[in-house]
Amino acid sequence: MVRHAALGLAELHKLGSMHGHVRPENLWVDNHQHVQLMIHPLWPPEPVNMNAPDPTGTLLASADYMAPELGDPTKAPDVLTDVYSLGSTLYQLLAGEVPFPGGDIRQKLAR
Repeated sequence: MVRHAALGLAELHKLGSMHGHVRPENLWVDNHQHVQLMIHPLWPPEPVNMNAPDPTGTLLASADYMAPELGDPTKAPDVLTDVYSLGSTLYQLLAGEVPFPGGDIRQKLAR
């Protein structure tokens, strides 16, 4: 499953696009056990604003899969941050928990 996601990510990157939100909730498994990366059209890859309101907790949930360098407010998601997120997703699939559970967004990125 992760291999399929990685192949999809590679194709996206070949097109010069970034996903920016790779996490288990954005992987879809079809009836043939193929994995597809889902991209939210209203959530383009952009620098993370950790001071923005997060009433739904989406940013906090995404922080479990975010590369530490995304803590820099000028850093936009790129190929390397997508690969980091896919690795964090693989970790959760294997271990049954996120790599750095607990804490707020800044604490998660610092760990």
